[in-house]
Amino acid sequence: MANEHRIRLGAADLKRWVASVFVQSGLPDSDSAIVAEALVDTDMHGISTHGVAQVPFYLGMLERGVTNPRPNIAIEGQGALLRVDADRALGQVATMRALDAAIVRAKQQGLAAAAISQSGHLGALGYFTRIAAQSGMIAILMQNGPPLMSLPGAERRAIGNNPISFAAPVSGRAPIVFDVSTSEAAFGKLFGPAARGEPIPEGWAVDKNGAPTTDAREAIAGMLLPSGGFKGIGLAMMVELLAGSLTATRPVWGGGLFGGFLIVIDPEAALAQTMFDGDLAAWLEHYEGSARDARYPGQLAAEKCADAARNGVPLDPALHQKLAEIGEKSGTALPGAL
Repeated sequence: MANEHRIRLGAADLKRWVASVFVQSGLPDSDSAIVAEALVDTDMHGISTHGVAQVPFYLGMLERGVTNPRPNIAIEGQGALLRVDADRALGQVATMRALDAAIVRAKQQGLAAAAISQSGHLGALGYFTRIAAQSGMIAILMQNGPPLMSLPGAERRAIGNNPISFAAPVSGRAPIVFDVSTSEAAFGKLFGPAARGEPIPEGWAVDKNGAPTTDAREAIAGMLLPSGGFKGIGLAMMVELLAGSLTATRPVWGGGLFGGFLIVIDPEAALAQTMFDGDLAAWLEHYEGSARDARYPGQLAAEKCADAARNGVPLDPALHQKLAEIGEKSGTALPGAL
């Protein structure tokens, strides 16, 4: 749906509203602010599937006791690898704690990693890697998920469409931020076409019998296809190894706890900052010169964020209605449209 048909809310007002809803669900003010900032920022950068659309899901997880509103997050480890027991914290809260600790450690010794166990859904991974890049760090973040994906002909879902993000600072410009699932399309992209009775592109999914389908409803009941065939499956296995096996966290279908794996690198530990900045600028210039409209990952999202800051955060009318109902139920009215 085009942005001109969406309802725009002021970013600051929307953040305050989201934070207030989570405070009413038992989160401390500081943690609620973290969740609100992450979700609204994600919408501002154009990733509507992982922004405030996740509010009902996260509230449901809290209500059912799957996630913990007041966790005791434990971070241990003396070397490069930090072990983060999230104690069922919301993913945004757990990942920010892990990221803050990893950045401090990376500045001390050049590189740090964090294995995050027993966490709620992390949301848009690019939000966290972008923060690291804005702090001058290179970051890689991945999360495992419940089985959703298989190759054609499979009889059941084999592995999660485990997302991966990386980001890096670009001197004087928007950071590089790459954030994708290992499936050809994110699972959340099936629901809109399913609700509207519209087909999905070929190559997105197979039905429950493993046959290719363009029916979104059959795809939801079936399996996502990996991006690049066996290459996508291989990347999903890498994520499962690092975010799953190293954290002993195995998500289940229908909601639950997730595992994450984070790597943070201080470029200055490898070479002078000016050398890193210069080399990065050189190959980006070469890349951007390859086509008239060539952009690196993160540029378009930065433009969308600037537009949302000026003109409001665009929300789909159906989502706006759902959030308004949450506001009525909680006694915290959703802010008016701009």
